[in-house]
Amino acid sequence: MDGATRGAVGFGADDRRRKRKFLFYRGVAHIDAPLRVSRDALSGELQFRSQLAEMPLDRPLRIDSLWLVDIRPGGKIAFRPLPALSLDHAAGKPLMRTPADFAPADFAPGNLDKLKATLRSHWRPTGFSTTRHGRY
Repeated sequence: MDGATRGAVGFGADDRRRKRKFLFYRGVAHIDAPLRVSRDALSGELQFRSQLAEMPLDRPLRIDSLWLVDIRPGGKIAFRPLPALSLDHAAGKPLMRTPADFAPADFAPGNLDKLKATLRSHWRPTGFSTTRHGRY
């Protein structure tokens, strides 16, 4: 088996209206995620950094929608939207900082529904349909 097909597994799924095919590939490469999030030990803040140093992009990679979400046992949820980021090849410098923790009052009843509504409103313009892709 050559490197192009090693680890490839495929199957079909039929949802009675159309047949879809999926391909899963276990490759031999290692690529870091484009965004690195770490917690500063002194301030307790989360720091966001670009990790695009080795990706061949001709312009910054823009991430328009980000959320920080904390889900606790029992279903308590706190979340907040974060500002958009542009990732470039300048790895190392923090692009954004945000508090890592939420106040107890942030775990309000109804937050799951608010989070779902927020995610839906941001996904719709991209063409993502929650009715086609599962329950949300």
